[in-house]
Amino acid sequence: PKGSLQMLGDTECYIVGQGRSAIVVGTDVFGVESGRTREICDILASSLLVMVVVPVFFSTRLPGGLDNDHAETMISTSRENKKSPWWRKMGAYVGIACRLPGFIRDLKSHNWEKIGAILNNDVLPYLKQQGVEKIGIMGFCWGAWIAARASTSPDFCCAAGVHPSTTSICSLLSEDHNDLCDQVQCPTMILTAKNDDACLKEDGPIATAMAAKPFGADCVFKTFPDMKHGWVNRAGLDNEKVARDYQVAMDMLKD
Repeated sequence: PKGSLQMLGDTECYIVGQGRSAIVVGTDVFGVESGRTREICDILASSLLVMVVVPVFFSTRLPGGLDNDHAETMISTSRENKKSPWWRKMGAYVGIACRLPGFIRDLKSHNWEKIGAILNNDVLPYLKQQGVEKIGIMGFCWGAWIAARASTSPDFCCAAGVHPSTTSICSLLSEDHNDLCDQVQCPTMILTAKNDDACLKEDGPIATAMAAKPFGADCVFKTFPDMKHGWVNRAGLDNEKVARDYQVAMDMLKD
């Protein structure tokens, strides 16, 4: 890693890079140390010459006591993971099942009242103290819900959701997903996999509604039909199609 973990107020954050612009990143539920998330943040910081801040939203690092083995079992498509012995996968699935109630409970407890307070009380004041003038926000999976929520505030100039789980999280938290999207105040990019929610794809109702906004011409929706949910920060780059679409997604995020 090129950055470091630092405390911003009461919140631990991975911080890399510097500049007058910044990107706040909402991770998937498995955190900054899982998958390629930290590597992607390093790449964005160095290629765009910006500061990237990744808050650690869960005090236990991962909700429900899950760990990286559970993450690999659930959504990794790397060849190495597919070669794992059956008994290891079975043990991981049993562990996931046992921890599922705690996992759901932790996700529900991290509603916007809690997440928004972390951004507004710890992250944004730090960025302003550092002289940051423009702030974008992006998120992977669960973090895309954070990006959508944050983009209803004028504090953020742009947003991106990578294989977003916003509809599922809104449902879990009893929020109205359409109403949330109506409140977005900045240009937004949504990159979906083939098995992500159809309403978030380029021919879906959210894309249509966003196109009607004053900044609609700057919004981007793209589906990657060969990819599965989680590919950008998790799928194995030893797969040629994954490597191809990972690079396309990264180029779009850097554009």
